[in-house]
Amino acid sequence: MTAKKILVLSHAGVLEVNRAVFQEFAQLNADVRMVVPRNWKGDLIRGLRFERREGDQPLRVIPLPVVFSGKGSLFFYRASLRAALAGWEPEFVFLDEEPWSLAALQTCVEFPRAEIWFFTKENLRKHIPWPFSGLEQWVYRRAAGAFVVSDEVEHVLRAKGFRRVIQQLHHSYDPRLFRVRSEHEKQRIRADFAIPSSAIVIGYFGRLTVEKGLLDLAQALRDVAEQAELPPWFFCCVGNGEAERDTKQALSALPPGHHIMLGAISHDRVGALLSAIDVLVLPSRTTPRWKEQFGRILVEAMACGAAVVGSDSGEIPHLIARSDGGLIFREGRASDLATCLVRLLKEPELLKKCRTQGHRYVEQTLTHATVARDLAEKLRVGAALEALEA
Repeated sequence: MTAKKILVLSHAGVLEVNRAVFQEFAQLNADVRMVVPRNWKGDLIRGLRFERREGDQPLRVIPLPVVFSGKGSLFFYRASLRAALAGWEPEFVFLDEEPWSLAALQTCVEFPRAEIWFFTKENLRKHIPWPFSGLEQWVYRRAAGAFVVSDEVEHVLRAKGFRRVIQQLHHSYDPRLFRVRSEHEKQRIRADFAIPSSAIVIGYFGRLTVEKGLLDLAQALRDVAEQAELPPWFFCCVGNGEAERDTKQALSALPPGHHIMLGAISHDRVGALLSAIDVLVLPSRTTPRWKEQFGRILVEAMACGAAVVGSDSGEIPHLIARSDGGLIFREGRASDLATCLVRLLKEPELLKKCRTQGHRYVEQTLTHATVARDLAEKLRVGAALEALEA
């Protein structure tokens, strides 16, 4: 790829985990800079603050203060982006913000000559009120193209009138954090978290909210507990959120010693604990305002050698089908979920196959380095396609 001056803007980039793929990308291109918020009010962690890391060295990250921190569509950078770049003029802008956002407006206005591509994950056709609906259509006309995280997102984008080039870009993972560990390491990790050493461990990692299907999962586990002649099993729930109390109450009906709730843990510890479980469950439920957009935790779990079980909400079933790393059930059907779990508990060869296939798929296609190379190639191809259309 010919070296370009490339600017990346992303409010998610306040966290290093969300800068990692661009850190890799910067090593493929001579001049990449990234603008992120200096502070951000996250959903679960209210006081996020940018911290420069060693991996940022080739990326040249520029943290700036924002107005309306934590408001994805309403926030914008308090300082002028052009002034912050001090005369450095990007040829290409990768905008990791939705096209109806004020940050998208600010970007398009401040860089009128740059080739701008936005990255969208919106997989539901929602009503967007004026003036944001008008802003969205204006950004559609201004942008050179779009990146989407799934086929569903592409369908929504086309239905809303976007006619430029669309390319897919999947979420990726860090193979240094998310990896298969030795049996000795796994047993040590289980001991650290007070998880039985000999049980088949089923896990949930993520937000504890109604739409994540935690009550369906609790019911499925109760159904599993009623099954006879199953090998020893244990459930580990990691995360926090508004449904924490209801989830705890629902899980209390399980037999004693069959589960643990750990709350939220740091990202580096997530990788270790994922490597110590056998099955990861993502039981998301679609609502009128939300559908699972990708399911990155599925990728991270497969990278750690776990089989996965997911509902058919959003991108979950497509990711599982592509990877052949697990089983799919109809969202909201606790009995279907229980059947999947019983199969994996009763059929060791099926469990082994899912673990092996899933790990192979993500290792070959979804590391930060692989996705960064894919992005570099698609930027080149995207520019060529746009030139042909012109």
